[in-house]
Amino acid sequence: MKCILNATGLPLQDLMLGASVYFPPFFKAFALGFVIWLFIHRLLRDRIYSDEI
Repeated sequence: MKCILNATGLPLQDLMLGASVYFPPFFKAFALGFVIWLFIHRLLRDRIYSDEI
């Protein structure tokens, strides 16, 4: 049986391969930083928005 979705050498496949190699580490770092920011912001929110600063 021949695979219809075999698109060897097409720019789209190269783009998808590049995305799978380079995108996830950046996305993981961004997501981790966002979660850390959410946690810190939740802890310091009252102090940040109070008039005592």
